[in-house]
Amino acid sequence: MEEFDFEPVEILVANAVKKHLFPCAALSVALDGVILYRCWYGAKTYAPWIGKIGSDAVFDLASLTKPLVTAISFMLLTDNGVLDLNEKIPAFFEQVPGDKADISIKHLLSHASGICAHESFYHGKYASELAAHANRIDLACRLILAMPLAVRPGTRNIYSDLGYILLGHIIEKITGQAPFDFAMQEVFKPLGIEGFFWSEDPALSWKQVVPSGFCQTRNRC
Repeated sequence: MEEFDFEPVEILVANAVKKHLFPCAALSVALDGVILYRCWYGAKTYAPWIGKIGSDAVFDLASLTKPLVTAISFMLLTDNGVLDLNEKIPAFFEQVPGDKADISIKHLLSHASGICAHESFYHGKYASELAAHANRIDLACRLILAMPLAVRPGTRNIYSDLGYILLGHIIEKITGQAPFDFAMQEVFKPLGIEGFFWSEDPALSWKQVVPSGFCQTRNRC
């Protein structure tokens, strides 16, 4: 097999860590299923007492779950004829306000629904209500649908976490499974993709997780 010189890559990533572009990185290069290079750089945080990361480090994919789980699940459901992307959300939620009645699944997937970008449900005016509710996702969706739109649906693209919360709940309503469970069963396992965990997976040790930032609410990483 042809020999590859990865030293320039090593220098590039090591310098990025040294310059605090990010605290750590994991790099793996494979060709035809054979791993040619694998290395880990830096520590989980910039704190001097935190040790270097290694092969057991787990990185949070964060918003990549939108394309990797939610969007791909809708592609599969559409391909299987289970739903139409032009279907409007009143087909999936009760008491949808009139200003949102024309929002389609396609609008939500393309961030063109007009729904606001974000809402901090974990603190503020909604926190106690959500904490006491038996089905927090269901309540969160009702709260989202009750919020004023940022713009009229289909007129502008606004990256919306809230829109994808609605999409995740639609997957659950259609399949009877949580979005990650459905994607794992129907997408990842058939493709032989391993190494994904949901945040509540019992196989996941929080000691392995690389923090994605400092949480101002909990005052910790």
